[in-house]
Amino acid sequence: MDANVSAERLAVMLGQWLKSERAEQGMDQSELATLAGVSRATVSRMERGQSVASHSLFRLMAQLQALDDISLLVEDNYMSTQQLKRKITGRRNRQRRHKWEAFCDYWSI
Repeated sequence: MDANVSAERLAVMLGQWLKSERAEQGMDQSELATLAGVSRATVSRMERGQSVASHSLFRLMAQLQALDDISLLVEDNYMSTQQLKRKITGRRNRQRRHKWEAFCDYWSI
């Protein structure tokens, strides 16, 4: 995916995907909402690309058995932002040295 995709565009794309998955599984918004434990309005907002709480999104994805689709983001239960960035870019950011070490190096202590 292009790194320049805006958050708004990503929300719309995710909403379209959710609507397609729901329809493919033969559910209407009310059925999915009930099974996922969210309101029908939440499903509707999500499908229109509007903001919803992340836990609601994950409940909907779990109900559609689509959590494996985001497994890249979750590795060994947690991946830090730096680790994710490194995985995507293949580059490693230099770690900042402790201030005391920098001070000692500067003054040759």
